[in-house]
Amino acid sequence: FFFASSGWEMISPVLVLLCAAVASAAKPNVLFIVVDDLGFDDVGFRSHQIRTPNIDDLAKTGMVLQEYYSQDVCSPGRSSFMTGRYAMHHSIVDWIPPQSAYGLPLDEVTLADKLREAGYANHAVGKWHMGLFKWGYTPTFRGFDSFLGFYSGGEDYFTHMTDSAYDMHRDKQPQCGAGCSQPAWDKKGQYSTTVFSEEAVSIVQNHNTSQPLFLYLAFQGVHAPAEAPQSYIDAYNTTIQDHKRRVFAGMLSCVDEGIGNVTAALKAKGMYDNTVIVFTADNGGPTTTGDAVGARNWPLRGGKHSVFEGGVRVTGIFKAPGLQKPGSVYTNLMHGADFLPTLCDIIGVSTNGTKPLDGVSHWKALQTNSNTTLHSELVLGNSTDACGKHCGFAYRDGRYKYLRGGGGIPDGWLQPVNATQAGDRVVPAPPADGSLLFDLLADPTEHNNLAEQMPHIAQQMDNHLTQLLTTFTEAKNDPNCPFTHWRKTPQGDVMEPWC
Repeated sequence: FFFASSGWEMISPVLVLLCAAVASAAKPNVLFIVVDDLGFDDVGFRSHQIRTPNIDDLAKTGMVLQEYYSQDVCSPGRSSFMTGRYAMHHSIVDWIPPQSAYGLPLDEVTLADKLREAGYANHAVGKWHMGLFKWGYTPTFRGFDSFLGFYSGGEDYFTHMTDSAYDMHRDKQPQCGAGCSQPAWDKKGQYSTTVFSEEAVSIVQNHNTSQPLFLYLAFQGVHAPAEAPQSYIDAYNTTIQDHKRRVFAGMLSCVDEGIGNVTAALKAKGMYDNTVIVFTADNGGPTTTGDAVGARNWPLRGGKHSVFEGGVRVTGIFKAPGLQKPGSVYTNLMHGADFLPTLCDIIGVSTNGTKPLDGVSHWKALQTNSNTTLHSELVLGNSTDACGKHCGFAYRDGRYKYLRGGGGIPDGWLQPVNATQAGDRVVPAPPADGSLLFDLLADPTEHNNLAEQMPHIAQQMDNHLTQLLTTFTEAKNDPNCPFTHWRKTPQGDVMEPWC
């Protein structure tokens, strides 16, 4: 028994535990949805071509993040979501090939680590792509209690094969490594978007609501290869003539259906009204590069792999209890690194213990949709098809965006002809040597390079970029862990850590 300070009333330990449980349950659940390689002009509320009613509903009841940026490819963007730090600081500055002996550094504190600290049950579903060469880099060693999904960056949607190995794993408990992690052979032949949606629904249905839930749902869709069950493709036979775009539409419709199934499960469980939902792409849609399967970023310039707006300015939606202006558009500059401090602010957990954050909390501004300067600048990083930090590097300072040495490829505009005609029209970019300067308030589509007209601003921004790059770090392969082979099993090779 304990004595209250205001008198001699005795407080039962059972009551203390009950109060703690109630306080924990009052914390909002968090559903963090990542759609892979989604273009700026793909969701229904923008394109009015592909039907995404569930994503559109999130936009209507939440807030569309209009000036929101990620990185230009997947691993850097996802690592920023998890750490609250720019790619050049967490060191994952390009996508991670499967045989690479590096990953998100183990001294980085993740969003899952912080939410576990706050008493959350943490589950990851879908694509990981933040390192796999040692078990310590896999999800259940980075703050998650369970994982169903693939460790690498892409695979066949049905066979789950990549790099001649099977990459679909069920990790049932924290720190589930060798002898615990199991290949999910039962998922072979099943479409991954459906697999991940069903797993997320199951997690919600079986969740003990005395504990808040963090569900990280990272779909494989709409990444290459271009695959979807035929029924989803056929739904667009009369409205989209171009076969490539029609398959892509089927892929995205399946993702949208899965999101609807998960939100329906939250509602059935009585959890939805107390759930924060983040919806984000990891990077812009690929348009003319080899991994393009039909995404569109119109009217933005460029796409995945470039640091033009189409590569780094992405679709984002934020929905939470307490938003005073649902259905509105949030126009403050925002980066994927901002989600960690924002979510920590909402649930009331300190960010102490993380490495120095680049992200800032937007929670107060989001609540009222107030126009305020939370970021004076955003570092957008390096184009991953160029030459690292020495060229193709961009940052934004207020209305101006500066790109040193160009913005990478693709550098043009992929213009839709119309909703029913086949194919989009590639509008090539004008020749440009050296650096680029754009006024994004006047020219959000990056048509007019002002570097020669405004040399003083270009020089100031170039000087500042040189200063920013003094803190650039890039992960390197561990020389003690060269790739040998994937694990051999009677069913075939399995993609697992080898070191």
